[in-house]
Amino acid sequence: MAEYWSGIWSGSVWYIAGQVLGLMLAVYSAFLLFPKKRDTLILMKASNDFLFMLQCFLVGAITGGLLEIISSVRGVIFTLRERKKWADSPFWPILFGVLTWAAPLVGILSGKESPLSFFAAVGSTIAVIAYYLINPRYIKIFGTLAYVFWLTYSIVSKNFGGMISNFIGLIAGIAAIIQNEINLKKSKNQEQ
Repeated sequence: MAEYWSGIWSGSVWYIAGQVLGLMLAVYSAFLLFPKKRDTLILMKASNDFLFMLQCFLVGAITGGLLEIISSVRGVIFTLRERKKWADSPFWPILFGVLTWAAPLVGILSGKESPLSFFAAVGSTIAVIAYYLINPRYIKIFGTLAYVFWLTYSIVSKNFGGMISNFIGLIAGIAAIIQNEINLKKSKNQEQ
């Protein structure tokens, strides 16, 4: 166990910079699932994914970095879903799903990651489903579930900044779901 934690603190300046960036992104993660509008929610997540792509590559989490590139592009396309016919095609979630499962293979074949990097692929697959949905309520539920698998991947890849960020994102996601359910009950009570 001590060897695991010592691995987090050893490394190059780039590795340490990546961990610091991950800690800064933890603050941003606390607010990701609170927007009420679908487009705002997805664009915030896409910008977070882009920054986490940098963070993952800095700490050597190859699978995470590749998945975050896919997630950033996915976010932009999925925000256009209600405005552009081409973006509403079922082709997109299928494509992003396939790319999501290919990313861990690159990390494994590089020799820098283990098959446990597939935890990130599970989280990203859940996120593909989440962010393709139209209803923000379900986006928040599935988006929060994705954090569980990303947290596991962060632990496996010794990404301390990712651990903190995903843990905060998980807690914030649960809070956003609760807030959303309370608001739904209030609006139903006001209608009666």
